[in-house]
Formats: sequence, structure tokens, C-alpha cells
Amino acid sequence: MQKVRIGYFLYSSKSKNENSVPLYVKIRVSGTVTSFSSGCSIPKNQWCSDTKRVKGKSTEALNANNRLRIIEKEIYAHAFALENHGKEITAQILRDYVLGKEKKPTIRDAMNEYISMIRGLIGAKYSVKTLEKYKQTQTRIIEFMVKHRKVDDLPLSSLSDGFLMDFENYVRGVLKNHQSTCAKHFQRFSTMIRYAKQKGLIDKFPFETYSLKPIQKEVTYLTMDEVNTLIATDFGESLNRVRDCFVFSIYTGLAYTELRNLHGNHIVTGYDGAKWIKMVRKKTQKEFLVPILPIAWNILLKYNPNGMEGKLLLPTISNVKFNKYLKIIGAKCGIKTHITVHLARRTFAVTILMMNDVPIHVISETLGHSSTSITIKAYTKVLPQMTKNHFDRIRDLILK
Repeated sequence: MQKVRIGYFLYSSKSKNENSVPLYVKIRVSGTVTSFSSGCSIPKNQWCSDTKRVKGKSTEALNANNRLRIIEKEIYAHAFALENHGKEITAQILRDYVLGKEKKPTIRDAMNEYISMIRGLIGAKYSVKTLEKYKQTQTRIIEFMVKHRKVDDLPLSSLSDGFLMDFENYVRGVLKNHQSTCAKHFQRFSTMIRYAKQKGLIDKFPFETYSLKPIQKEVTYLTMDEVNTLIATDFGESLNRVRDCFVFSIYTGLAYTELRNLHGNHIVTGYDGAKWIKMVRKKTQKEFLVPILPIAWNILLKYNPNGMEGKLLLPTISNVKFNKYLKIIGAKCGIKTHITVHLARRTFAVTILMMNDVPIHVISETLGHSSTSITIKAYTKVLPQMTKNHFDRIRDLILK
């Protein structure tokens, strides 16, 4: 810890007589110096500069010495806490803390701290889209404080379950948001407050008992018959390119961002001698490996007849246009399910993998999920079908 020196001196010029002289505290830290009143006035002849204490055992002497011990403890404890969290330590900061003048961290401070951290890691750990989502939650929290609580900001120490309950009522009642949106705001705001705790802005996480979970949506996906219909139908040259990219995603599980950025460098030879895709998923920054099934490999060969090295491999378009054309393709095939780019990824997880009894941890790895629990949470309503498939197979074995 940076060397913190505490000294004392009698401020004689501020006293009316030598029986009541103000005792001042002096702090020195790395070239910074400041002083302030200890709140004690003592007889000049009772101060011992060697021990830095008031001589005698009178009530006044005991109270003054106790006050000095408290001041010293607060100074050293706060200096240690600041250093532990990598924050600046100056004599003035320590003085303001002891005198209660230090600025108390606020809700805006906590949100700004986290968003600043995300902004500094764009491209390395977070995406611009993630930043925008946290900024949206920040905007909603500020709106709530201004419009509902009638304040511009609040101390972090004032946070409680009641704050989140009122915020939930605000986004539900005033903004007409659904529970899933409310839950996302709660999740992001909680993350920002937990980060504030880690940074030492708040001592305790204030929302230990409050819980708001999103409604589990029905998992939509294409059946194998619908996938085969897509493959067999001729939509014309332009739409066929869109269909091919969609089908490639169905058989590899690549999300739109990875689909669009698939490069020849991402194609590797696996331990089995077959071709695999090796990428880092942008959303989770997790590396994943997925074998290239024959249908997906044929699509790559179709668009790269002269080799795949040193170039992007698929003729992808913007996400908006992709979804627009997929809607046309779905209508031409008579598919009732609303088709989007992401539906291909879900179809890969459910129809290609789950329905063929691929273990959940393997599905999680090939999807590039950050943990198996994410996969289970996303596909929890489909898991009973996996269980049924396993037991049907066991039942057939037993009957044999």
C-alpha cells in the first residue's frame, strides 16, 4: 500500500486560551498533503507529540484519544480499500472520506462504469449490439428515476427490491413492455450493479431476493420433411442462393454472423480426416468445432469450385434482406412456421441433432454456447422428445 502518514498539530492561532486549543489532523500520501480538525480541543500542556496522544486519564483525554484512534482506523481502512480496487489515493480523498464529504457512488455511476468497460472491449469481448442493449437499459432506468421517482440520480446504497418492483411496474404499465423485455432489463441492470460491487462502489448486492424470469418461448424449428422440401424446390437463381445459405446453416448450426464471415481459413481437417468448421462465435467469444455434413459440403463446393482458400465462402446478404427473402421461400413451400435466419440454427439443434439422439453437451459445444445450461434453458421444451427417443430405443431393446 502507498505510504500513508498521519500526524497531528495544535492550531494555537485558532484558540482563545491555552486550555482549549484545536487539535488538527495532517495526512500525507505520495506528495499530497492536507489537514482538518479532529473535532477535539485540548489543553496545550496535555498534548504529547511523541505518543501522538493526549496525556492523562480524564474523561476529556480518553474521549479525545478514542476519537484519534477512530480517525486513524478510518483513514487506513479506506486507503486499503481504494488500493484493493485499483483506485487513486490522495490525502484529500482520505480527508473527504473521514469528514463524510466523499461523493457517494450513484446508480448512474454504476451504469456508466459498466458501459464504459463494454465500450473498451468492443471487438475483443463484446459486440456493438451488446453495448446498444445495455445503453437501452440505462436509458430506461434513467427515465424511471426522472419520471417516477422525480430525481436525476440516486445513491447506490438506496437500491432495494422495492426499486426493481417499481421499475417493473413502470416498464409494464407505462411502456407496455412484455415480461421478457422486463426480464432482460432486470438481467442487464443486475449485471451492472454486480459489476459495481466488484469495483467497490457498493458493499453488498441489493437484489438477493428479487427475481424476474422471461417467459419460456415455444421452440420453433423445421421438420425434416420441410427441410427436404426446401432442398428439392427450385426458386430461381437469386432465391436459390438464399436457400442454399439457409440450408447450410441448418446443417452446421452457424448463426448469421458466422455464416456471413465463413472464410476458407475456417475449414480444417479434423482428427478423423474429414472436413470441419473451426470458428470463434462472436456472441460468446467461444471457439467451436462442427463437422461438415455432406449436404453442407456440397453447398461449399457449389460456390467454390476452384478452391476455398483465402476468401469468403458463401454469397450471403444483409440480415434484413435475408429474412425478407426467406419469407418468400417459406410461402412458396407452404411452410406455416415463420422463417428467419435464426430458425436454421434452431432446426440444426432440434431436427438434425436432438431428434437423432445427440447428447446435450455435444449440441452445446457445436452451437458454441458458453455453457451446457444455456443449451438446456434454450431447448428445455424439446428435451422431453429426446427422452422419449432414448426410451423408445431402450423399450425396443428390452422387447427383443
